[in-house]
Amino acid sequence: NNFILTTPDSLLWYSYGDSIYSWSYRTHSTTAILAGAGAITNGFALSGGRLYISNAIGIGPLARDRIDYEYRYPVPDINSNVPFSMIELSPGELAIAGCNGLFRFDTRNKKLDTLLRIPDACIRALWKYKDFLFIGTYGRGIFLWQNDSIRPIPLDRNGYLRYAHCFIPDD
Repeated sequence: NNFILTTPDSLLWYSYGDSIYSWSYRTHSTTAILAGAGAITNGFALSGGRLYISNAIGIGPLARDRIDYEYRYPVPDINSNVPFSMIELSPGELAIAGCNGLFRFDTRNKKLDTLLRIPDACIRALWKYKDFLFIGTYGRGIFLWQNDSIRPIPLDRNGYLRYAHCFIPDD
């Protein structure tokens, strides 16, 4: 789906449908883990040495070949809760982007906070650079987050930056 992540233990993580897969670069074998009915897209991020999963059901670390959901959405919604991007903002804090907005999940107290909601626009891309978080939307441009402050960046003359799908460093 939208995510792949390679972890230091030489595993490539990805998902398809309601399942999570890991492919080992060492053994060239694949392992499947059921994420749960309705998960559809699973996001991955490392935090505190654990692999965290986010999907339309909720958020939690992978433990013993299952997701140990630490937060479950009040109403699982495949149209709104599906993550498009997920990264670690700082130790123990995950940023999760989707059509419902940009959220911060604290892995220590298991709380989910809203950082940004943009009417009629999905947040599709996140990229951390130094102490900035670049936030790409589908239809509303790019935003920058720094020190708990979020600001839009100006659009280009032709409006191409209105739809930001990813960020790539370029010297």
